[in-house]
Amino acid sequence: MKALILAGGSRKGNYKMVYLVISYFTITVLSTTYATINPASSYVVTIPGLILLSLFVISVYIARYKVNIKFLLFSLFLSIIILIQTLLSTFIYGQEALLRSLLSLILLFACLFIFAPVFYRIIHLCDDNSLIKIIKFIFITLLGLGFIALFLQYEGILRGKNMLFIREPSHYAILITPLLIFVIKNSKFKFLYLLPSIILTLLIKNATLLVGIILSILVAYRINTRIFFSAILVFILIYNFSSFNHYFSYFIDRFTLNYKSDTAKVSVLVYLSGLERAYLSLLDSTFIGLGFNRLGFVGPKGYYQDILSNMGLGDLNLYDGGANSFKLISELGIVGIFILLIYLYYFVKSINIMKRASLRPYQILLYSYFLAYFIELFVRGVGYFSFNLPFVLSSIYMIISNRNSRNNKHLNIKNQYNHENSL
Repeated sequence: MKALILAGGSRKGNYKMVYLVISYFTITVLSTTYATINPASSYVVTIPGLILLSLFVISVYIARYKVNIKFLLFSLFLSIIILIQTLLSTFIYGQEALLRSLLSLILLFACLFIFAPVFYRIIHLCDDNSLIKIIKFIFITLLGLGFIALFLQYEGILRGKNMLFIREPSHYAILITPLLIFVIKNSKFKFLYLLPSIILTLLIKNATLLVGIILSILVAYRINTRIFFSAILVFILIYNFSSFNHYFSYFIDRFTLNYKSDTAKVSVLVYLSGLERAYLSLLDSTFIGLGFNRLGFVGPKGYYQDILSNMGLGDLNLYDGGANSFKLISELGIVGIFILLIYLYYFVKSINIMKRASLRPYQILLYSYFLAYFIELFVRGVGYFSFNLPFVLSSIYMIISNRNSRNNKHLNIKNQYNHENSL
């Protein structure tokens, strides 16, 4: 009985937690829908963001807000370092967009101080079976919407690659990848969820979603990494001598950064522009950076951004840098590089934990979001304040406060409950 209480808490409290999780995903869909209707930028728009913030302010009381002292010190230290770095950057680039930078920093600290511990507690208090059922339902719903959007595209009802409620396939990939990792990790028949995801990826032709599929396979299956990437190399060789190379050229052109290709020109130019601006900003600022959230307002533009401007696409991903790693390096300089190295260290560590450790579903969910953030950092970013932010911050809270290791003492719960058999 005690184990069951540890796994799920009271039924009344569990209903509250389930309600909040469902509410969060509902607001996420509303946010992306609003952004599709009013495509002002890649960031989560203001109105849904305020609704989301209000929801979690209320949930502070519901979830009995607590914060780990180690995480609080981490939040303060990181915010102070970024503040000092941003103030130093004003001596090089002046005070343009400084107010935006400071307000963004306040929002970041608020997210760290409020969202992370509260959202962690919400997920932690969810009953294991209920959490798995909720996430699987949300994943299947999003997957179904993906196929509906694909059908509407073929019928000419949707223009371009609009994903119905989501502006573009890359944003869709960012939203669904952590759910895919969680679902196949918590399923006995993993291929039932993986196969339709692969089919959708090939039909939509989206490189970001393909990276998400590869990441999910690496995490969910105990496979030899060398063999896996050797298989990818063999596929590339077969591609070069097969009659299917025209179909797969979309993916190959993106992974080889071929900006002269008609199928990948704009996407690759955006990516190369972000990479180039990160490099130029480092040198131009002598490794200090442009200042937090000031990319696109100050600093060098570069050759590839000029090409985009000549194409009439000068504002395309101007402020988010194409990928968050480029944005971090451009804005935070050496501090940004240090943050990325720390992330990569815990990325590798988290993959090993996911493969070898016995974890509760809420831990698997948070690790899934932490690992999936690799896509936002290195493949396709949508700015710092994306719709996955509460989960990512909660995963960082779990890692820093070492709650996952303490909770492993209670993993004998799996004697009563085996999440691998909950298809």
